[in-house]
Amino acid sequence: MIRQDGDRTVSFAGELDLRVRVDNENSADSVAHVIFCLKHDPEEDSPLTTSEALTYINTAPGSLPADIDVTWESWTVNPNMLFTYSDFKGSPFVKDERYWIAAVFQAPDGVERSPVSTPMRFRILPGYPTIEPIIGIDKIMTGVVSGCDGLPLEGAVVHYEHEGDYLEGRMTGTDGKYEFHVQVPNPTTTSAIHETSRGDVTGPTDYELVAESDDYTAISPLDPAYLDPAFTGYEVDFAFNVGPTADLESDPDPAEGEPPLYVSFDASGSSDPDHGVIVRYDWDWDGDGEYDLIDGDTVTDHMYMEEGEFDATVKVWDAAGAWDTASVEVDVSSVPASLTWVVQTVDSNGSSSIRPSIAELNGKPVISYWDYEVTHGNIWFAQADTATPSATADWDTHIIRSVSGLFYGSDSSMIINNGVPVVTATVDNGTGDGDLKYFIAGSSSPSSNSDWTEYFIDDSANQQGYYNSQTLIGTYPAVSYYNISDGNLKYACADTANPTSTSNWVHHTVDNSANVGQYSALVEINSLPAVAYLDISNNDVKYARATVSAPTTSTDWQIHTVASVASDTGLSLQVLNGVPVICYRDSYTLHYAAADTATPSTSSNWTSHSVDTTASTWTYMSMVDLYGRPAIAYHDGGTAKDLKFAWADSATPTSASNWDVAVVDSTGDVGRYANMTVINDRPYISYFDNTNYALKLARAE
Repeated sequence: MIRQDGDRTVSFAGELDLRVRVDNENSADSVAHVIFCLKHDPEEDSPLTTSEALTYINTAPGSLPADIDVTWESWTVNPNMLFTYSDFKGSPFVKDERYWIAAVFQAPDGVERSPVSTPMRFRILPGYPTIEPIIGIDKIMTGVVSGCDGLPLEGAVVHYEHEGDYLEGRMTGTDGKYEFHVQVPNPTTTSAIHETSRGDVTGPTDYELVAESDDYTAISPLDPAYLDPAFTGYEVDFAFNVGPTADLESDPDPAEGEPPLYVSFDASGSSDPDHGVIVRYDWDWDGDGEYDLIDGDTVTDHMYMEEGEFDATVKVWDAAGAWDTASVEVDVSSVPASLTWVVQTVDSNGSSSIRPSIAELNGKPVISYWDYEVTHGNIWFAQADTATPSATADWDTHIIRSVSGLFYGSDSSMIINNGVPVVTATVDNGTGDGDLKYFIAGSSSPSSNSDWTEYFIDDSANQQGYYNSQTLIGTYPAVSYYNISDGNLKYACADTANPTSTSNWVHHTVDNSANVGQYSALVEINSLPAVAYLDISNNDVKYARATVSAPTTSTDWQIHTVASVASDTGLSLQVLNGVPVICYRDSYTLHYAAADTATPSTSSNWTSHSVDTTASTWTYMSMVDLYGRPAIAYHDGGTAKDLKFAWADSATPTSASNWDVAVVDSTGDVGRYANMTVINDRPYISYFDNTNYALKLARAE
């Protein structure tokens, strides 16, 4: 658009052609000067005024500021003649930067025939046809189009855009030179169709454009009787054509899923108000501005092979060359929109297979668990022979240790250390001499109890090792656990990555402030150990954070209360996006608490909310980081007695509405002692079937 208005920006591209119309009413053919004043305005804050232009035009070239260029040319002037000048000295014009320009016409006697034209600001844009501003002489003419890209004029404009209070467009035409005057409908009369003052533009119908040749012969569809040869115009809007409206839909909607993701796109809802037909559809699959399919079909499809978020875009064209775009967001991610569960029995030997601990070993699930009989307590190990087991036949099971004593192996925790399974467990033969033991397999595929070696981690007192939780701090194994006889939270860490005897372990009391340490959950955060646990004396969920990587005394820990609960509770601790998060039971309702820092020190650093208010949550639960979002497996111990799974819809849930809760298994009393891990980006849950006294596994597909 071209405006005689210093407050507005006009756009064109290509070589700068400045066309001057000389209405030579006062003299015959003669030589005259047309003087141009050009000012570079890269910061868009330094307008060129009319008085400045006059000053610069009469200033010696050597005295001009660096951003000012003044040049002139002599011509033999004929009436109504157009002159073109495009040879400014200095560097070429810079695309997407602003310039101001003004001009003045002088007769041979040096007398100015008109004042300096109103300075006009313009911008160089790539990809547009050349639009040549006319600088007014005597009569202020406001626009011309010539020689632009092939389409005949015929009273139609290729493209318009409605921006704020004006219309902006571009024109194509023949080699003929046509001037365009804005015709502003007068709302108070029907006899006049234009006025000389500009009003605000609110839509494409506020203006009609009349194209005139040099002799004012109308070439537009408007009645020539309404043309006013004396009308000088105020601005030019290239807005004959009303552009199309693009519309785009996708299948699936929303367009999201795992790669490879097949998406069908439908742009048939696009429309054009005046031509009535869309003549071309261009497709940009990823929204990078490069169109991957030119002149494609109305309905098309694309296969997305890589993860990422993309703005699939269609550009629709009408018969006059106007276009519009529409986009839909395509989210290609390994995060599934929903989970389908496969439930199976792992071990149904007729005894209780409880308190399991699950881990990943070479892409396959392995489980340690306690299986007690009337006279014996056994520690068992189950290993799947496939990443996607679906039946008992897919599992190999064997006893790690069988000892006379009901509680031998009652609490176990398993990790994979240097490619082999390692189990920590409570060993109590029923006489109250419980100790914490370490069982390490001799290979990645143990098949019998002879493949395991064992030794004590802590046998310093009776009834040690309950509610133990094992992890690696760096590369060193570490365990948190509860001492029943003293009611203390304890911690043991190895002094090597591959401990082989009791002498490799150092243990100490972390918290002895009350009866504390039940349901301990140990994680590594910022290379330091941290433990969440229950203060059963005060019904508090507590959090202990070590200040060193290898703590040896209670002074190496900072301890605070996270939340107060109504009764005995289970809990699980996880690190999510660099901060600790805890799920726990309060009044039999599942809750979730998140810290606002990696180093919380008071309860004020935690915010909590309920997750599932419909379940009577049992004490044992397990939480994992699933695609950067918390996920919890737990047992509904109320009437339903189901295994349930809650998955947040974001990394930072704030209420129950942010959680999707699903029943995973409802065949009997199932879901106790749920313990979960992630294998191949899918959750795997081991749990106890209390109806059939069996160990079960649920895995998501």
